[in-house]
Amino acid sequence: MDNSVMEKKHKKKNTLPMEKASGYGLIFILTLLVLWITLAITSHSGSKYSGKTYGEVTDIFFVMPNMSGRWDRKSEVSFSVNGQTYKIHVDGPASIQIGDSCKVKYRPKRPVDAFVEWY
Repeated sequence: MDNSVMEKKHKKKNTLPMEKASGYGLIFILTLLVLWITLAITSHSGSKYSGKTYGEVTDIFFVMPNMSGRWDRKSEVSFSVNGQTYKIHVDGPASIQIGDSCKVKYRPKRPVDAFVEWY
């Protein structure tokens, strides 16, 4: 084998230890940044739904089949905020019946934007 082929075969890429460390440092900083953003979003979104009340299942109905051809069961939940009654349609457990109560979390500035926490 000729010397130039041997040199290419045994030639290693010279990287300085600092280059390797700075690459790991960048990955570490990016990971911390993603975690910080995720925590900021989740902690802020939790405060959006700070209103809490109780609701009642007032209707159970089925909606058109989804892509799989299965009919979806929905529950209508009514709840009151400051004397105003709101109704939302939500998915619920199969055991839910008309008249059952549930916890409702809503946005104080827009109560119709709400979700249900089943017991």
